[in-house]
Amino acid sequence: MIDLVLKDSQYVDGIEKTDKYHMGLFFHAIDKLNECFNNNSVKIISLRNSVTSHEIECPIWYRSEGVRTTHSTIAPDRGMFFTSHYIGTCSIEGVNITIVPRYGSKIRNHLLKYACNLYLPKGESEIEIRENQNYWLMAMLWKAMLDRAIASGQIPKEYKIETKRIRSFKGRLNVQKQIKFNLVDQSRFYCTYRKLTMDNAINQTIRYTYSILKEKRLAEIVRDLEGFDQKLESFGVRKVQINASEIDKIRYTKMNLVYKAVMDFSKVIIDCHSAESISGSNNMKNMAYFVDMAELWEMYLLKILQRNLGDDCKIYSPNLSSGGFLLEDNFRSIRPDIIIEKNHRVVMIIDAKYKRYETLGKSAHDRFAVSREDLYQMTTYLYHYGKADESIYGIFVSPANYKYEDPKNLEHNPLHKIGLINMEIDRAEDNLETLQQNERLFVKRIKSILEQ
Repeated sequence: MIDLVLKDSQYVDGIEKTDKYHMGLFFHAIDKLNECFNNNSVKIISLRNSVTSHEIECPIWYRSEGVRTTHSTIAPDRGMFFTSHYIGTCSIEGVNITIVPRYGSKIRNHLLKYACNLYLPKGESEIEIRENQNYWLMAMLWKAMLDRAIASGQIPKEYKIETKRIRSFKGRLNVQKQIKFNLVDQSRFYCTYRKLTMDNAINQTIRYTYSILKEKRLAEIVRDLEGFDQKLESFGVRKVQINASEIDKIRYTKMNLVYKAVMDFSKVIIDCHSAESISGSNNMKNMAYFVDMAELWEMYLLKILQRNLGDDCKIYSPNLSSGGFLLEDNFRSIRPDIIIEKNHRVVMIIDAKYKRYETLGKSAHDRFAVSREDLYQMTTYLYHYGKADESIYGIFVSPANYKYEDPKNLEHNPLHKIGLINMEIDRAEDNLETLQQNERLFVKRIKSILEQ
C-alpha cells in the first residue's frame, strides 16, 4: 500500500511529490474513486438532518500532460492534483487516499466542537493517537448526530402489520386462517391489525452500529450511550445485523427526520465494517467516507452567532428546515445559509463561503474577489427577504485573510447593502488562541453592523 495525502480545496503539482510510476498508480486509484463516486458507492456524509442543496462534486481529481502507458501503467510527464471542499479517507486499488483539512487538525476539531456540540479529549498527543484509528472521527460524529436526534425528537416508532391468534378481536378478521385454526375453538380470533412498535429499522440500526463501535474498542467515546442502548432493548428493539439496503429503504417523516443524519453515518460505519470482513476484496476497504467542510463551516458560523449575538436577535439556518420558495406554487426553493432577524424582520443574510474570498471586488476578475454567481445569488436573497423601505445587509463570510471594507450599497436601493466580513482562519495557523481572538473580532464587526 502507498499513501496519497492532500489538503482540501487546493491543487498540488504532483510531480514534485513522487516519481512517474507512483504518479500513475495515484491516477489509476483516483479514476476508480471517481467511478465509485459516480455509482454512489462513496457518499458525502451530511452533518445536517436534511439533504443539502450544495452542489456535490468528487473529492479529488487530476490533470495530466504527456501521458504514456508503460507496462499497463500510466506514466505522465507532468500531473496536478485538485481537491474540493471535502475531507476523509479511503483505501482503493492499493492506494490509501487521505484528504486532510488545510487549516490543521486543531482547527478542524475546534470547528467540530462548535458545530456538532462535540466533546473531544484534551491533549494534542491523545487526539493524534486516536486519529490513527480509522473509526475515531466517524464514531465522534455519529455520537454527535445521535445526541442531537435524541435531544430534538422522540424515539422513532412505527406501525407494523401483524396477523396473530388472539383472545380479543382487533383490526380485521383473517377469514381463511380463522376457519383453518379456530373453527372448533371460537374463543380466539385470527386477526390482522396494526401495532405501534419501536422495533423498527432506525432503532435496530442504532443498536447494531453501537455494537460495531464497541467492537472497534471505541466504547469510551460512546460510553454515555450505553443507557440509551439498554432502553431500546427494554422497549423490545432487537439487536440484529443490518445492511445498507435496509437503511436505504427507511422512509422519513417529520417525526423521524432528525435521525436521517444518524442513519447516513451508520450506513458508512456498517459498510466499512462489512468490507473489512471480505478477505482479498479489491473493492474499497477500511474507511470510505468524506465530510463536507463547507457544510461544517456554515454550521460553525451559525453556532458562533447564536452564542454571541444576544437574545434580541433570532439566528437560524433555512438549510436545517424546509426553507422558502422564490416562485409561486412552491417553485424554485431558496435557502440562504444563515438569517438574522431583529424585531421580527430580516436584517441580515449571511452566505458562508468556504472559499478564498479576500475582497468584494470591483469586478469579477479582481484577484480573490467574490464570484459573479455568488454576488447575483446574494442579490436575489436581498430581493426576496428585504423590503424597499427597510435596511438589510447581505454578508459573505470566508475563512481567508482580508482587509476589512465597508459594505457597498446596491445601486437601485441604498438601504440594501452587500459586504464581506471574514472569520479568519488562515492567520490562526492551527493556534486556537489566535482563532478565538478572530472569533471575537468577527462577532464585534457583525454586532456593529446590526447596531446601525
